[in-house]
Amino acid sequence: MYTIENVQSLEFIRPGSKRLSQCISDSVALYSKYLVQSGEFQAIEKARLAASNEFNNLLNYCILRDELYFYELYSNQRGVGYLWFMYAADEKLEKEQQQAFLAYIYINKAHRRHAYAKQALRLYENTAMAMGASNSRLFVFKHNLPAIGLYQSQGYQIKNHVGFYEAEQENRHSKLEMIKQLR
Repeated sequence: MYTIENVQSLEFIRPGSKRLSQCISDSVALYSKYLVQSGEFQAIEKARLAASNEFNNLLNYCILRDELYFYELYSNQRGVGYLWFMYAADEKLEKEQQQAFLAYIYINKAHRRHAYAKQALRLYENTAMAMGASNSRLFVFKHNLPAIGLYQSQGYQIKNHVGFYEAEQENRHSKLEMIKQLR
């Protein structure tokens, strides 16, 4: 368990398998809505299928390679959200090129605007650096202005504008790729 001292103390706790399944199910549902909002898909059914496949493929790949780090976020013994990231040292890359990938930060609506996302991001970055990562990479939907503001305020820079799925076929960019040097 890692903690950070602040007005509110936030803790990483690995969820049990039943809770992990629920978090993933919730993430797929939310991600499906974002895929439609962003214009990646027009139909929620297609978005839900794509989101489910994307999560399952990513999770299976990471679990096989032991690269997945999924944590619930607790403050004062109350669940406030969760995050997950991936990291595995790549022996082909120089130390300054080692990269962690932030897949998801979610803060429950009742706990937003209390600096939990900022603290969770800091905990993730410190954990990734301790593991050997030199930089962090993430994707964020362009319509998610609060998240973009958070990442930019913490030193992330926009590297690329990208589109996936139907948006990519139509040459639309619905997401931002963002990067931050951690060391």
